[in-house]
Parts: sequence; structure tokens; C-alpha cells
Amino acid sequence: MRKKNYNIRLCTTILIGLCLSLLLCTGCSSINMFMAELHVGWGEFHAKSGHYDEAIAEYTRAIEIYPNDLKAYYTRASLYNYLGEYELALTDCNNLENITRYNPNIYTNRAIAYAGLLKYDLAIAEATKAIVFTGNWALPFAIRGMAYSETGQYQLAIEDTNRAIVLDPKYINAYNTRGLSYASLGEYEKALADFNKTIELNEYFTEAYFNRGKVYQELDMKPEAIADFEKFISLSNDPARKDQAQQYIDEMTE
Repeated sequence: MRKKNYNIRLCTTILIGLCLSLLLCTGCSSINMFMAELHVGWGEFHAKSGHYDEAIAEYTRAIEIYPNDLKAYYTRASLYNYLGEYELALTDCNNLENITRYNPNIYTNRAIAYAGLLKYDLAIAEATKAIVFTGNWALPFAIRGMAYSETGQYQLAIEDTNRAIVLDPKYINAYNTRGLSYASLGEYEKALADFNKTIELNEYFTEAYFNRGKVYQELDMKPEAIADFEKFISLSNDPARKDQAQQYIDEMTE
């Protein structure tokens, strides 16, 4: 096993050496691009491992080496969005747009950031730009659908989430958003079907239990509602939302 690992490391070292030799013949810019891609690759590895600070450091190093590295910018922006660092994500998107305007990741990441900042009209505008670039990507449809739902435009939200689900039948957030829109329109059976599907796809998707519990409560199905709120409390890490769920339970058990 040791000999096998040694051979792998040796071959990898030789391959990198050959690549660098070839890049030396083509100039400094190519070397910088190659080294930047190595750092992006390490960044993706750290991100998948949950080491987010290390991932951001690798993406940042890639940008320092090669300031026009598109992937480094949009992967770092995506990670900032995931971490709730929306202003930093917007900065990366703006820098990326200074390099190229023809990348849907710019507008999708910016839409997510604006939605995180509760600037839903701007999120809708950015998601629409992404959809113009690529009409077959579920993510911008789902983002725009969520923003429409948050601004009370429920029919438009349903249309967008329908499209997202056609493109990706296992898109959990799209089912949850559509369920919320149906519930807001009083179409409770359709809402229940979507929340059931959300839970079927991911039994740990906490919001689906809360949302389904609210629908059961509206339908005066108290045992089902209480069970969902209790499940939500057991899974959620949000103290305020857990208190709200407990309040609903107390109201139904008085």
C-alpha cells in the first residue's frame, strides 16, 4: 500500500512538473492561471469538507494570483451566500461583472444575496437576468419564485417554482416555496402535497414541518398540527421559531 501511494505521489509530481514546463513555454499568464486553478480546487475540497475559512482563503489566493479567475470569484460568492455574508457576495459579483457580463453565476449569486438582504425586487431583477442567459437552470427560477412569494405575488411564484421543478424534480426548496404560495392562496390540499413531497425528499428539512403544521392548524387538524410543530422543535436550531411553534401548540391544547 505504501509503495502504491508513493507511486501515485511520484506520478502526480511528475505530471505537475511537466505541466509547469509546458506553461513556462507559453508565458507567465498561463502559469498564474494554472496555479490559480490549483487553489480553486483546494478551495472546493475545503468547502465540501466544511472548512469554510480555509476554502475562502484558497479562493482569495487564486484571485491574488490571477485576478481574472471567474471561477474563483463565483465560487467564493456562492460560499459567502451560504454563510450569510451577503454584502461580501455582492462585492464578488460586482467584481466578476467587471470581468465579464456573460456569466449567469453573476446574476444568480447576486439574486441570492439580495434575497438574503430582503431586497426582493432586486432579487427578482437579478434572477430574471440569469434566466435570460440560461432558460434551463432550475436555480434562478426557484430564487425568483421565492422572491415573488415573499412579496405576495403568489401566482407568479407558483409559475416559477413549477418551472424549477420541471427542470429539477428533486428541487426541495421549490416544493416548499410552492407549498407556501398555495397555502397563502388558501389551496391547502395542494400545499400539503408540496410539503409532503419536501419531507419525502428530505426528512430533516425543518421548515416543511412548520409550514405543514400551519396548514393542518388552518384545517383544524390539531393532532397532525401538534405533531408537526413538535417535530419542528426537535429539529430546528432557531430559538425564536421554536418558541413560535410552541406557542401554536399551547394554543391548541388549552
